[in-house]
Amino acid sequence: MKLATASPLALNLYQVDQFQGASIDTSGSLTGFGFIPPDMGGAVANGYVAQMVNDEFAIYTPSGALATPAVSLDAFYAGLGVNSYTQGGNPDISDPRIIYDPTSKRWYASAITVANAVNNTILLAVSKDGNPLDGFTGYSIASKKNQFADFPTLGVDHGAVTISSNNFNSQGSYTGSSVFSIPKAQLVKGVTNLSNIKEFNSTSKIGFTPEAVTSDGSGNKTTILSNNYGASGLLVSTVSNNAGKNAKLTLTKTINHFSGALTNAPTQPGGTTYDPGDNRISSGSYQAGNYIYFANSVLHGGSDQIQWGVLNASTDSLIKSGFVSLANEDLTYGSISGNAAGTFVIGFNGSGSTTNISDYGTVCSVMTGACNAPSLLYTGPASNYNVTFGGPSNRWGDYSWTAPDTSNPNNFWFFEEYPSTNGSWGTIITEVETTVPEPGSLVLLLTGVVGADRPDPRPAEPRDTAGCLTETTPDMKQAAPSTVPPAAHARSAKRQLSVSTAIAVRRRIERGGEARLGQTDLRLRKLCRALRRHKVRISLRTINRTGRLGNHRRTRKAKRRISLTRHAARGRRHQRLGRYHRNAFVGQSIAGTGQTDHGESGGKSKILHNELQFSAERGRPHHGAVTASVSAAMQHRAGVLSRLCHKSA
Repeated sequence: MKLATASPLALNLYQVDQFQGASIDTSGSLTGFGFIPPDMGGAVANGYVAQMVNDEFAIYTPSGALATPAVSLDAFYAGLGVNSYTQGGNPDISDPRIIYDPTSKRWYASAITVANAVNNTILLAVSKDGNPLDGFTGYSIASKKNQFADFPTLGVDHGAVTISSNNFNSQGSYTGSSVFSIPKAQLVKGVTNLSNIKEFNSTSKIGFTPEAVTSDGSGNKTTILSNNYGASGLLVSTVSNNAGKNAKLTLTKTINHFSGALTNAPTQPGGTTYDPGDNRISSGSYQAGNYIYFANSVLHGGSDQIQWGVLNASTDSLIKSGFVSLANEDLTYGSISGNAAGTFVIGFNGSGSTTNISDYGTVCSVMTGACNAPSLLYTGPASNYNVTFGGPSNRWGDYSWTAPDTSNPNNFWFFEEYPSTNGSWGTIITEVETTVPEPGSLVLLLTGVVGADRPDPRPAEPRDTAGCLTETTPDMKQAAPSTVPPAAHARSAKRQLSVSTAIAVRRRIERGGEARLGQTDLRLRKLCRALRRHKVRISLRTINRTGRLGNHRRTRKAKRRISLTRHAARGRRHQRLGRYHRNAFVGQSIAGTGQTDHGESGGKSKILHNELQFSAERGRPHHGAVTASVSAAMQHRAGVLSRLCHKSA
């Protein structure tokens, strides 16, 4: 399956890794209670993939294995001393988000308590260093007096951590929004009592659902985007002097032409509609260099579409904007991230009368102001998702997440929800890479799609008497769809196999580390046989992997031990009910609802694809000879692969 179809861009989207994240089963198993929808946040750095949903905090390795046992958010914040939850009690946490900040080398997480109708608490957690396993420091911030702080957003920039909320009174009426600007320096120091927190409650300078932009360290101010409540357009506000006690909020611009009607309820093949949210910017906005990327969902041209925009960070002016659409589908809950070069990606859900709720992604360019046609990342297996638990709507979302890969500006991670059954949700985590093809090269966009039949762990792979994988392994059956004639496709499928395996081996070499070096990899033997049999010379395309070389220079013996980590299937369950502006807790335990346990909803990790070029030569077999172009680092890795291949021959 191609991730990117023919497009106006000299860019392509490649699926690198994909694995199952938290689900209604996994989060529900932690407390015996659950929530709908997941309210998903995610971040990636330093060899860890962190995900927060209602009501779970999970930390994975990049291949999808849990780095440490998952915990409920209630237990996590209780352990930090900022929540009174005890095991077996009613969960009290909602609306989680998590962000990694490369400048301070810290992980920042936020949430709210939901037990009280008013005067609830905003929670903040800050890691002690760049390793999320080393612990966090917890903080609590009181909501505006006699108000319920809802839908907290989180942004981290060079000088401050900013949390914003929509406020509701005891009757459930919206009364305005608040912005809390916290100097980042004191959080990095791990002080126990926060000082210099600046609270802004101006209705004239901030609108509905204010969203502080997270930056890669660029800029010298906090930029806040919000809906112009009761009117059209986007409000752009800034907080100056954000690193100290003299922070000042200013409304700098109203972008009137960036607006859209509320979304309409999208449908499914089974006929049931679901809640698409509204046109707020629900997911994180991101600044890279001088570009600020943001996205929302709007009703446009008769369907729900993803609207995106790019601001000039220096002038707060709109540079480019546009829409992403699919014929006969409604698109909802878009999330966005980008790099300083002007490349950005958007992840979102889509569904229609003939399409299950599925996960999509696209890559776009500021230079052209265009996006590729959406690429299908994951197909939801259920055709009529309907989970209300007695509530007024079939909840979905409330937001997805797209995070940059801090080790590579061309890589991004999508965190998206899908319907695992008609009565349960799951999440899928996908790493993608964006690159510019080399002139004249044949670019292969390969994929090993995680099948819809995910409950069972991957069966043992059959081996021949020599210990090599046989020709009937599942990996041999993942030939990508193609438009070439059948005879040519049969030949190219064999080449694609060797290319796909080479990519998998290369990624293991790149990521390195003893934790991912195990027994001699039998996939490598398969690669070597394919290279010899089909006379294929592979040229690994040069890709800058800054910062990934330190762990690669290990002994030859270690380099020869490359294994592919499989993500075991796990049976889990979870639920939640809430209203749009107040995610109310539903007091039902899994055991007491009479709901059917939908069993295992985990999946397998697939080592997927990078871009490379290859040519089949009619001459003598190359015996797995591998060459790299230009980059010394790539030459080193190619040399390792070549020696390994000769060793396995």
